[in-house]
Amino acid sequence: MKNDSPLMGFWEKLRMKLDRVSSTQGSTSKYESQVDTGVSDSTTISSVNSTTSTLVTVNVYDMLWINDYVSSLGIGVYHTGVVVHETEYSYGGHPLTNSGVFAMLPKDTSYLGENYSHKLTLSMGYTDFTAADIALLLDSMTADYRGDQYHLLHKNCNHFSDAF
Repeated sequence: MKNDSPLMGFWEKLRMKLDRVSSTQGSTSKYESQVDTGVSDSTTISSVNSTTSTLVTVNVYDMLWINDYVSSLGIGVYHTGVVVHETEYSYGGHPLTNSGVFAMLPKDTSYLGENYSHKLTLSMGYTDFTAADIALLLDSMTADYRGDQYHLLHKNCNHFSDAF
C-alpha cells in the first residue's frame, strides 16, 4: 500500500541522511554526532540585486530515552527544529489550548532536556524572508499547532518542521 502523504519526501530525505550518518559513525544512541554543513547557523548571502538571503537549517535531535528501547528494532524517534535568523523554532505538546510553537537558541539541548542529544544539522537552503516575515509566518501557523493538539505520530515537531 503506497502512502501518498505530503510528508513522505521529508521523511525519506531525513531517513537517508540519518542512515548515512549512522553508517559512517556507528551507533549514536548515547553519543552526539553532527554533519558539518560548512557554514555557520547564521550565514547570510547578499545577492546582486541587494536582497539578503539567510540560511535555513533543520536540527535533528536523538531522543535518547525512546531510542534506547527502539534502536534494537532498527528504528529511531527524533525531534526537529527549524533554524532561521539565529533562532530555532519547534513544536511541542502541553495541555493548554494556546500555541505549542516555541523558540530557543539553536542546538540548546539544555532547553529541550537531558534526554535530547543533537544528532545532525540539515541545510535546507536559503530564504529571503526577514525576521519580521518569519514572525508573521509563525503567527499564522500557531492556530494549527496548539499545544493540546500534539500527537506523537500524527502531529508532532517533525510535521511542524516540514510545514514551516
